[in-house]
This record gives sequence, structure tokens and C-alpha cells, in this order.
Amino acid sequence: MESGVTIGDRVRIGHHSVILQNTVIGDDVSIGNGSFLGCQPFKNSKVIHQITDQTGLVIGRGSSIGNGTVIYAGSHLGEDVMVGDLASIREQTNIGHSTVVGRNAKVECRTEIGNQCVIQTGAYITADMI
Repeated sequence: MESGVTIGDRVRIGHHSVILQNTVIGDDVSIGNGSFLGCQPFKNSKVIHQITDQTGLVIGRGSSIGNGTVIYAGSHLGEDVMVGDLASIREQTNIGHSTVVGRNAKVECRTEIGNQCVIQTGAYITADMI
């Protein structure tokens, strides 16, 4: 766990999970084994949009993050969100309260997902689809 991480009460963090700087985790959150939270987007000469001043990841109260999940910095997960094992959520994504992101689902950057949505297992979601 890096500096600048804020962790609420009654949070469970699984073995070998990595939580990077400026990540905020609400109360009663469960994080599975081997998850990678708050990572910065990769930058190289082929990136179309340069990411600057990336904010930290925020995970709302009562959420559950599955094993092996990757969630990038700059994203915000509302309260009671469930993210299945091996899912990937890219930067600057907002996920509403009580939403489910299925196992191995991929959510691209700058995507807005509302409250009480269900993203099925293995789905590939691009910006502005939901």
C-alpha cells in the first residue's frame, strides 16, 4: 500500500493486493486477492489523449471487488458496487450505486455507468455506451 491511501472501517483486503497512492476506500469494502487498485494509465508516444493530473480511485461504502481485478486511478465507484473477479475498469470511469460489473468484464476509460445497472460476465463496455 502506497502513501496517501485512505481506508475506511471494517475493510477486508485480500492477499497480494496492491493499492496505489491517493486511493480512497469507503467503510465495509471487501477487496479480493491479487487486485490492483489505483494504477495510473500507461503513457507512450502513441497515446492519443495525454492523461494529466490524474485523481485517485474512489471506492464507495459497502462495495465488493473480486479477485484479480484491476481498477485505474481517476475512477469512482458508488456505494454497494460489486465488481467480479478479473474485471478491468479503466481511468475516469464513474459507476453508480448498487451496480454489478460481471466477472472478466472490461470497462474502457471515460465511461459513465448509472445506478443499479448490471454489466454481464465478459462484457466489453466502451465510453458512453450506458
